[in-house]
Amino acid sequence: MVRLPGASADPLGGWRPMALSYLRPLPQNQNFTAQRLRAINRGQTDESVTAQARLAGTFRAHRLRDIVSPAWFESAYYQNYLDRGIHDSLTVALPVNAMTESYYGFLRMRPLDPFTETQRQIAAYALRGLPVFHRHILLAHGVGVAAKPFSPVERKAVAHLLTDKSEKDIAAALGVTATTAHTYIRDVLDKLGVKGRAGLAALWLGQPPDNKPRSL
Repeated sequence: MVRLPGASADPLGGWRPMALSYLRPLPQNQNFTAQRLRAINRGQTDESVTAQARLAGTFRAHRLRDIVSPAWFESAYYQNYLDRGIHDSLTVALPVNAMTESYYGFLRMRPLDPFTETQRQIAAYALRGLPVFHRHILLAHGVGVAAKPFSPVERKAVAHLLTDKSEKDIAAALGVTATTAHTYIRDVLDKLGVKGRAGLAALWLGQPPDNKPRSL
């Protein structure tokens, strides 16, 4: 989920799903996902979707019945779940930064066997450390903190900058001249708003740069 700017009047506060994938896709997943994304982008939401938006910014793990009213289970939206053989879901939401969240969803296909509170607690415990991992993935691509996303060669330069390699060694690893490597490094640091490798390391450790971070 990504938060779009300038959406104060939006029922979802600007939050929109950007990508959705299934570990084990169901036959109707592709059509259901496409329809759901189109409806959300048109501002057509339901109780379960708006509940997620209200809770944005906090690490959370919940079952369907934790965030919706009993009446929701009589709605057409829940019928879409049943039509695909889904009777319950368990979602763990991971805030990555102020503009991005990651979600892990587990589907229960067995009727009359909803997720238990113990299972919710286990999922929360198991996934609590993942926001740091997701943040590093975004940082490696320059998403969320950089003036613009990194190019493929800049992503490689970032990986080398986080080692003890000299600029000469980085140039050799990238297969470019020292001057070109220096340009890549300078552009990476400028995009991130840091002044050197120490600032880059601090950013990777979760400390913001001295100057105001730039966003997309």
